Amino acid sequence: MNKCLEKYLTKTYPKLFKDMYGDCKTTCLTWGIETGNGWFFLLDALCRQIQNHINQHNDWIKEYGKKYYDKCKKEKKKCNIKKTDLQPIPQVVAVQIKEKFGMIRFYYNGGDNIISGMVRLAEELSDRICEDCGVMNETVVNTGKGWVRTLCLNCRPETEKVVHNKALKYDKKLITAWNKAKNSPPETLKEKMERVEKVEKMSKKK
Repeated sequence: MNKCLEKYLTKTYPKLFKDMYGDCKTTCLTWGIETGNGWFFLLDALCRQIQNHINQHNDWIKEYGKKYYDKCKKEKKKCNIKKTDLQPIPQVVAVQIKEKFGMIRFYYNGGDNIISGMVRLAEELSDRICEDCGVMNETVVNTGKGWVRTLCLNCRPETEKVVHNKALKYDKKLITAWNKAKNSPPETLKEKMERVEKVEKMSKKK
């Protein structure tokens, strides 16, 4: 990734990227972020959600969680909060970010199960986003041979255009559905209400 984009992420999320360009014995970010520029916005959104989740949860524990829990215990009332919910989320620190098998890989320390789900979703989304330009459309597919990358038709070398056309066949049903949706007129409010009524009638019968 471009050094300017790496510096932006480091300044915006200093806690996540505290080891950026650090010692190679402790982190793989010594060499920076090893992906194309096209995944920058995806990575930025992922980091923002991770840091917001950590900050909000840990601040909630300090401001409300512990006080409410202690109050319930003192008054011997039923508490909706479990003791495990009062555990702060360990700060996420990125260890390595790279491309592997045509998808982004975000390796880190800390976090919780929710953050693990965020990372997994970002990895799946990267499979539909061009690594070079960041476009997301029906022409974005993985290369079939050699080093697997996720590229759109414009970013793919001329020698791989034929390979690209063959790769599109794997997503034929998906592309057919997408093209059908693009060419069909948007659903009107009347049609939407009729569809909702049909669903309601079917649910009542069950």
